[in-house]
Amino acid sequence: MFNKPTVWAAEITVFACALLYLLGGAWTLLHDGHVRVDVLHSRFSPRTKAIVETVTFIPFALYITMMLWATSKYAWQSIELRETTMTPWDPPIYPIKVAMVIALVMLLLQQAAKVVRDMYFIFKGERL
Repeated sequence: MFNKPTVWAAEITVFACALLYLLGGAWTLLHDGHVRVDVLHSRFSPRTKAIVETVTFIPFALYITMMLWATSKYAWQSIELRETTMTPWDPPIYPIKVAMVIALVMLLLQQAAKVVRDMYFIFKGERL
């Protein structure tokens, strides 16, 4: 195994980076680290920012819901087939596809929590 890492090292690196990328989305959202076009957003008052982010939740939720539906089908098919990478190492690939579904659920839940906090701020004028 350690004498011939070229068989498995590249794939394990891709899997690790994919998991980091997928599962890091909700964490980045929690810390407000996602990239946005800040030309107008930076000039808004905190209340206006909260209103804009609450309104944009609707298209976000629709998009993530469609992604979740498609990814769930994709992951389920992969589980049923016991899909592998078909390389000399041949690891199963369905755990990564299941992680995609989990990552989308976590992202949707984190954004929903943010919208609840923003709506509280809009109506009460104070942060949770």
